[in-house]
Amino acid sequence: MFDYSTGMMIWIVVLIAVVPYVHRIRHPDQKFLAAYLIFLFSFIIASSALYALLAWLVEALNLTRLFGDVMTTLTFLILVFVPAFLVARWLTRKPPSQHNTVPP
Repeated sequence: MFDYSTGMMIWIVVLIAVVPYVHRIRHPDQKFLAAYLIFLFSFIIASSALYALLAWLVEALNLTRLFGDVMTTLTFLILVFVPAFLVARWLTRKPPSQHNTVPP
């Protein structure tokens, strides 16, 4: 049904699908590749951390039996991916930092 290759294909489609979105929302002073990588890495880190935290919380509260319901599973995924998306979007829209290491 759902194997590793299907997951990889979905992930590749998502990586390609966010290209125009990142191009549209990035800060004008930010280079596209930098904005794209910021979006990807921040989304991956935030969603991984939220998934681990919520999965641990569900396991600790012994609520795993609730995941037989589709709405509970969708709610869990929304609680993972929506905040991760918002963090990635916020970081992508920020202007690049102006750290000058050489004195003027």
